[in-house]
Amino acid sequence: MNLIGTALLQKCVVSWVLSGLFLPAALLGSSHSGAVSSRLLAIIESFRERMGIEETILVRVVPYNPKLASSEPFGDGFLISIDRNFLAGLNAEDTRAMLAHEMGHIWIFTHHPYLQTERLANRMALRLVSQESLDRVYERVAVHGQSAR
Repeated sequence: MNLIGTALLQKCVVSWVLSGLFLPAALLGSSHSGAVSSRLLAIIESFRERMGIEETILVRVVPYNPKLASSEPFGDGFLISIDRNFLAGLNAEDTRAMLAHEMGHIWIFTHHPYLQTERLANRMALRLVSQESLDRVYERVAVHGQSAR
């Protein structure tokens, strides 16, 4: 394991959840899911630092999430759960926007838990990504919702 991988593993900040098992992203092999987890790991770690969130954040890509992406308290930290098919349809910028929105929810949980709204989560996300990228994700949410019916 390289120095960066060791540091990420030691921090235990973001983990990839695969098939119900929590696996630190740094331990995954060179498979496609390893590449996806490394990409998510880097984005979330960057956002976490920029937003001043100290809690552990776990990520789980699941076969189905009715909300497509969601975040919730989990143990001593938070869990972001992402629908596998929805994630597969996002480009890199859209993925960043979707994660920024979920990180907005986590910021609210850690700072003002009783003010949890989509609008405030988007305002927090705008500290990380552009309005245009958030708009594109909402368009994808609408399209994904239509195709799931």
